[in-house]
Amino acid sequence: MRMHRLKLQFDAPEVERLFNESTAASRLQHFMASGWIALLVYNLFLLVDWHIAPDVFQLALALRLGVFTPLSVGVLLLGMRYRNWMLAHLPPRWIEYGIALTGLLAAMTMAAVLVFNPTIQQSNWLVYYHGGFVPVLIYGNVVQRLRFGVAVAFSASILLLELACLSLALDTVSAGLLITMPAFMFVMAGSTLITNYRLERDERERYLQLLRAQDLREQLHQTRQQLEASSLMDPLTGVANRRYFDDFLRTVWDARRGSGQAVALLLVDVDHFKAFNDHYGHPAGDECLRYVARALQDQVTGRDGLVARWGGEEFAVVLAGKDADQAMSVARHITQTIQGLGLRHERSGTAATVTVSVGVAIATPAADQALSGDLLARADAALYEAKRLGRNRVEISPAMQVLDTAH
Repeated sequence: MRMHRLKLQFDAPEVERLFNESTAASRLQHFMASGWIALLVYNLFLLVDWHIAPDVFQLALALRLGVFTPLSVGVLLLGMRYRNWMLAHLPPRWIEYGIALTGLLAAMTMAAVLVFNPTIQQSNWLVYYHGGFVPVLIYGNVVQRLRFGVAVAFSASILLLELACLSLALDTVSAGLLITMPAFMFVMAGSTLITNYRLERDERERYLQLLRAQDLREQLHQTRQQLEASSLMDPLTGVANRRYFDDFLRTVWDARRGSGQAVALLLVDVDHFKAFNDHYGHPAGDECLRYVARALQDQVTGRDGLVARWGGEEFAVVLAGKDADQAMSVARHITQTIQGLGLRHERSGTAATVTVSVGVAIATPAADQALSGDLLARADAALYEAKRLGRNRVEISPAMQVLDTAH
């Protein structure tokens, strides 16, 4: 995906999706690690149950160690065992909901102790036991850092549960406590939500900066590739330039040294091109070269072939793995195709349309033979011969078609 095509703001759905997906693994790991610690702290509250609510300590013990702890351990073990499956198949939000549910279940066990313990409703310890809902808020909003939207719903659920428990003590608790306890819980919920919001905002900002850095690196990479490509291409015709031709020919040659495969080089010259330029003008001459370049490219396919502008009205064609007959066939097809373009050339001494002459040289590199200028010299000599014999024709180098180490 190309990042620079995205709107790099969090109101962009695609960026939000990438954020959730890229942070899912680390968040799940955090949930698992924090979950074990939170479970230990949760069970340490049995000391509070034993001290404040001895009448229903057996109930608290059963709820904490008999119900919630086995359930939580099972969830944590499943999360560790099937972590990769969860990341691959479950939406990130589902994991958030699962963590919020564990916190809500923990709060419900505390609520059960309050509901089934009439004694505590009438004791001075009531306010302190209600304070036990605060660690649950901290667990969800700060420790587990639920996403802000989920954290708001989680906090609202805890507040409603606390108010429901408080409603059971309306006849035994003073009006002051009925006001201060909900107010205290509301302040704690608000404070933890503010912390949660800032933590998530900072995380999102870091991720957005990471995206922008990646986007910048990608743009720089693309720009560098474009600059490199433009430095290897002829700006007029769009084919390879002389620099790229030299590198490509050397690479092809080295790859076939000692393999028994041939390398063919074709030099293609537009016949009477100076007369064409003088008669029709340089813009028309440039367009003529572009037509010729496109026609040559149509004849050269595969990664082992290359068309390059050699200079002026001359082009070079590299054909790897072609024998003499195949190279000559391609060369003849080139001359026929160019003439078939039907580009009018009233000042040509060869034909009424634009034509080309082609010189061909074939070499089979020996294992210990580096590329020299001999192949090019043979192709150039063949091109000269084609032009001498009347142009609009193909000639192959009269010298040996297989180069050996003597050359």
